[in-house]
Amino acid sequence: MHLQRQPSHESLASSPSLNESESPEHVCAQQGEPTDVGSSPASSPAPGTERANSNASSPIDQQELLARCMGRVDLLEKLLSNFDQFLSPQVAELEQAVQMGEMKKIREIAHRLRGAALTISAHELSRCAERLEGAAFDGAAAESANCLEDLLRECERISSAVRTSIARN
Repeated sequence: MHLQRQPSHESLASSPSLNESESPEHVCAQQGEPTDVGSSPASSPAPGTERANSNASSPIDQQELLARCMGRVDLLEKLLSNFDQFLSPQVAELEQAVQMGEMKKIREIAHRLRGAALTISAHELSRCAERLEGAAFDGAAAESANCLEDLLRECERISSAVRTSIARN
């Protein structure tokens, strides 16, 4: 996935988007699994799922995510795939909102990204989105632009990790 730096209005209108039933949060809810990181206990991965584990440099805590998915690698892959599809249109919309200085829209999108990032145990992306949400809440346009740059870098890392994980599994 390549994240566009400055989307046109046409590309936003034609961007694929997930409906609510395909969002990472909804997939967890369908499986009866909590979507809040704080409510999911850490546990050892199920036997035979070692291939889904991550190393310390991964932007996704796959051991935590696998525990959230009750050791089901198929569910982990579905969450990651849905997140990958969810991410690009959200980032494009966010970039446009930052360009236009639409602080309310920035807050809303950053909040959505933050929740989706927590769902897949992408803690640094969640922190970037939280900082952006806070800057937008304060009406700090320059700080919002700086936070967006951090968020875009982390989105690239996440996207790469998701594609690698899906390919490996």
